[in-house]
Amino acid sequence: MELSFNDIDCRMTPAVDLSDLKRRYCGRLQHSLFLSLLTICLLYGLVFMVVTQVVYNRNFWDDSIRYLTLVTTLGVLFVILVFLLPIEGVAEYLNWLLGFLVWAAMMVTISIWSYVRPVQVSTDNLLLVYLTIFTINTMLPLPRLSALITSLVTAVSQVALSAALANFETDYLGSQIVANSVFLLCAVKVGYYHRQMRDRALDRTFTGTRGVIESRIKLEYEKEQQEQLLLSVIPAYIAAEVKRKIMLKMADACQTPTTQAKQRFHELYVQRHNNVSILYADIVNFTPMSEQLSASDLVQTLNQLFGRFDQIAQVSS
Repeated sequence: MELSFNDIDCRMTPAVDLSDLKRRYCGRLQHSLFLSLLTICLLYGLVFMVVTQVVYNRNFWDDSIRYLTLVTTLGVLFVILVFLLPIEGVAEYLNWLLGFLVWAAMMVTISIWSYVRPVQVSTDNLLLVYLTIFTINTMLPLPRLSALITSLVTAVSQVALSAALANFETDYLGSQIVANSVFLLCAVKVGYYHRQMRDRALDRTFTGTRGVIESRIKLEYEKEQQEQLLLSVIPAYIAAEVKRKIMLKMADACQTPTTQAKQRFHELYVQRHNNVSILYADIVNFTPMSEQLSASDLVQTLNQLFGRFDQIAQVSS
């Protein structure tokens, strides 16, 4: 995700809201992660449907509840990806709501596919729940605290559901619940740590990107000021020739930095002109006038006077 000059006022005004700029910068990166998550889920769900129906030749109606849940979830994800996220207002202000909707769809799908069957084994879905918890903290567009709470709710609910539907003996049920809880809490910690490190990296990236853009803006501003100053002293065609010669000298210096001889005098940018008239003029009482006027008024008066000279010379020619 790149920042353009439209995101920062190129006139160097102090009206830039850095907090809003950072929010948009991080929002674009989070939005790209959310799109990637939806795309991966859709592709994985479609491949899973094809594999179960074609490769393993499973009957759809023998396990209709789970298949209908998966189809509904894929439909919801498809609607969010294709129709809702391209809308600018939805993508910017309702990303968190769409994130909770995707989380709810994932949890319903995991729960039904893990426990709605003749034989329940509480450890079958642990890896999938682990990946879901990690995804909540890293790819869903949720604030850090909301993502942490959501991942904890996911872990607790899955442990409770697995304990309620487990077929283990009483002696092993407590140990299994403790093991599942530790495993999923590790997933919460890993996901939260990854989110924290990513946010810090985003802060550093934003600071570096903003510094580069500000440096470029300052460079362009100084270049424009230098150009205006140069054009106020010498004609434009001479200024262009001076800049061209300077660029050629810099290119030669980069190619042969050691063998280039130093010049004692600069080049003279002169041109021959025919039919030249020279005007000698004296401003009467210039010294008293300069004492009465301020510096800006004096420069403005002289500018108007020399402008009149140029107009008279153009009319005479």
